[in-house]
Amino acid sequence: MNGAPASLTLGGVDANRFIPNNLTFGLSSKSAPVLSLNSISVSSGAIDGVYPSNWKSTSTTLLETSDTKSFTIDSSTPFLWLPGAACDAFAKALNLTYNETMGLYEYSDAVSSPDMLSAWNLSFSFVISSYPGPSDMVTLTLPYEAFKLQLSYPFPNVDSGKASSRLNYFPLRRAADSTLFILGHAFLQEVYLAVDYERHQFYLSQASFQADATTNVRLLSITRPENSLWPGPSITNQTGLSIGGKAGIGIGGALGAMLGIFVLVRMTRRRTVKDEPNESPPPVETRFSSTDSKSSVSELIGDNNYPAEVLSDSTVTRFELPATSPIEMPADEVPSTFFEKEVGSTIRHSRTSNNSAEESVELEC
Repeated sequence: MNGAPASLTLGGVDANRFIPNNLTFGLSSKSAPVLSLNSISVSSGAIDGVYPSNWKSTSTTLLETSDTKSFTIDSSTPFLWLPGAACDAFAKALNLTYNETMGLYEYSDAVSSPDMLSAWNLSFSFVISSYPGPSDMVTLTLPYEAFKLQLSYPFPNVDSGKASSRLNYFPLRRAADSTLFILGHAFLQEVYLAVDYERHQFYLSQASFQADATTNVRLLSITRPENSLWPGPSITNQTGLSIGGKAGIGIGGALGAMLGIFVLVRMTRRRTVKDEPNESPPPVETRFSSTDSKSSVSELIGDNNYPAEVLSDSTVTRFELPATSPIEMPADEVPSTFFEKEVGSTIRHSRTSNNSAEESVELEC
């Protein structure tokens, strides 16, 4: 609603924002708030006692008790997704016209308009319960102003050439089947929803609007059940910081200091290398070596900066081993005594090649 401050409380409720009741609702298997809507009616509270001419009295029924259905509360849509009979009752009572092109219920200016309905001081009563037909029910009353909405561009089929173009509509939609019965955020504007996910239940109450709602706050926490899977907030000391928080600050400071030292050392090394350009580069590491050059393979140090494959562009030079060098290690059969394990998790092996040269391989585990 325009001008009404929003309210979002995590872990509790603002008790000054609603009128409490004793009704508890259960969440669906998908943790969605679902309730039973027993009936909907509309009444006129005009001072002069005037009400629409097609009504039999100052109030009329829009959803019969016999049509009780389960509804999901969903803030992602502004509409009331109702059964077809209820939509027809709304259209008849409020003189609404369904626009096939827009898919919306509009006002017939000749019979009704938003200003006229506001003058009648209409209020809509929603009788809800946790399941169909119980004795415990709650009536939530919504004023017509909650449904006095407008559309503008870029909504489909709204004239984009007129910046001031506004389309008055009533947030009502015909649901295709019973699984799509929804109460959207037009409904939520006048109610207070509190959800307790650990107990798999929620509460719905009549919203209370106060001029000082942003400053007059009374927060109440939702207690954790005994079998809660969540540990809850950590215990804090008088300074307001928990032990874990202090430890985190200490570790963060130490890491920051280490990072500063590392950056300083790196910058010093880079300046040293720049000042000594004639220094010879380090030799390439040889993983396997032998006195026989034909039976040895040299590999560069593994680095992610080297490309895994040669580009297919013909202008790029291909790097290959000399044609006279083998590209595989000798395929001699390895004897069963090839590896000998020693104390200290060090593996050593020595063997003599055909030309009596000795090759040694050492692997640190």
